[in-house]
Formats: sequence, structure tokens, C-alpha cells
Amino acid sequence: LVAELYRRAGEQGTVSLLDGIPADNLYVIGRQARQLLRSGKWRAAWDAALAQNRLHLEPSRRPRLAAMKVMAGALAPQPIHTLRQWRQDQAIYRQLLQASPIAPELVRRAQLWPRFRRYSASIGGSHQWHASGQALSSMAAPYISAGIERYNRVASLFGVEPRPPFADRELIQFQAWMPIGLRLRDGHLKWVLRQAMANLLPDPVRWRTDKQHIGFRFSQVQWQRHRPTAGELEPLLARDWLDPTRIQAALAHGRTDVADAAHVAAGDLAAAGALARWWRSQPAPAAPRTSDIAAVTSRL
Repeated sequence: LVAELYRRAGEQGTVSLLDGIPADNLYVIGRQARQLLRSGKWRAAWDAALAQNRLHLEPSRRPRLAAMKVMAGALAPQPIHTLRQWRQDQAIYRQLLQASPIAPELVRRAQLWPRFRRYSASIGGSHQWHASGQALSSMAAPYISAGIERYNRVASLFGVEPRPPFADRELIQFQAWMPIGLRLRDGHLKWVLRQAMANLLPDPVRWRTDKQHIGFRFSQVQWQRHRPTAGELEPLLARDWLDPTRIQAALAHGRTDVADAAHVAAGDLAAAGALARWWRSQPAPAAPRTSDIAAVTSRL
């Protein structure tokens, strides 16, 4: 999806494009209830647990019951948290594999499970809490640098300069210890940012509580614009990068108006197509010169 956005921007002659990375890290709220509870601040911990279960984006039907579960979980010993994190990682990892057309052999060869575990550990490990338990910074997460570098590479491929305003040093310093009460309020995440955009953005945009504007239908339209052919995917299949069974099924799927089956097929082709476009953009390896071969042979 990111590649498609930069592609369209480049086609329209856009010179630079603003990007929201890493806004989520600037306004992260973390596991505040656990942090406060371990500091003996029971009332503040309860308020924090209740607030995080009253989000407009993902509201809980029974926020008080959900808050009680958060409090109980915060009191659990560390081995329980470790086991729970392992189970959550395993469930997310399986979902990602099920949604990807990657070949099983490549999964094993690249050792994706250990790499995913390291990535998951880096998220919580990057949280630096203020002594009060009312603020934290997570800008040390290594995936932020990786994400910015990746976006830069994708954008440069289409001649576009990405500009991430939320990566501004002064803004990061200002936001580093902003109280969580300004990040989450009245059920809205990034509350202080929404307030700052008053008179700059329409209220329906500022206080949006869903992400339907970037939902499946939007993504599907973009994917269908650059539907790869079997010939374009052949080099990737030959290298055992993609699961041939899933790719063949996706190519054979003709309908795009059925959300369930079409979603899987379109997603597989979108991922495979992006990889194929990247592969075509790589320069062909230069053939070794005769002089180089002679030099190596003489050393042997």
C-alpha cells in the first residue's frame, strides 16, 4: 500500500509527501495500569485501566470488567507475563503467515520466528517510563529507524521525497514526557494532537473514530490497478520465495466483489506484485570479467 501511494504521487509529479511515521510512538500510552499498580498507586492504576477500555476506536462492551482483568493481570508474577507474551506472539505470527503468500521453505530458511520474537521484544523493551508513571517515551524502538529507512527507499524508487514531520527532533523532545492524560482523553488517542489541529482540519477528520477511509475497498482498488501476471511472478516462484499453490489460486480467482475470498486473493497478489516490481527494479548482476577470473585462478 505504501509503494502504491508513492507510485501515484510520483506519477502526478509530486516532489515531496508528508508521512505520519512515527506518530504512534510519540503518543503511545503503554501498559500504564501495570506501571502504576507496581508503584502502589492503586486508584491511578484503576483510572488508567478504565480509560484504556473506553476507547472510541475499540470500545469495550463492559469497560469495568475489562479494567478488572487488566488489574488482575498487572498483579501476576513475571513468568506469567512472559508466557502470555509468548502465546500472543505465536498467535500474531500465525496470523501473519496465514495472510502472506511467502513460501514455507523461505520461512524456515530466513528463521522468521526468532526474528519476529526479537522484534516483539524490542517494542516493550523500548518503553522508558517516567518515575511518576504518568508519562513514557518509546522513541528508542529500533523498528522506527528501520521503518523510516524503508519508506525512504520506497519513495526514492518513484522519485518522491518523504518528509516525516513527527520525526522532527524538537517535536520528539517536546513529546517525550508529555503526560498520558494528554495522549488519551475522553476515549480519544492522540488527544493533544487532535486539539492542536483545531481550525486546521475539519472536526469530522480530527475526531474520526474509525479507519474506514483506508479499509479493504480502498486497498482493493489500488491492488487491482497493478495486478501482476503469471509471467511477472515466475522469477519469484523459481526462487522458492512464494507459495506456488496460493499464487496459482490467486491468479485463477476472477471475482473481486466477494469480500472474503477476494480479500485473500487480492492480498496475495498485492504482496507478490510488490515483490515482483522490486525484483525488476534491481540491476542485473554484472558478469565476472576474464581478467578477474584469471587473477583468482592464479592465486589458487
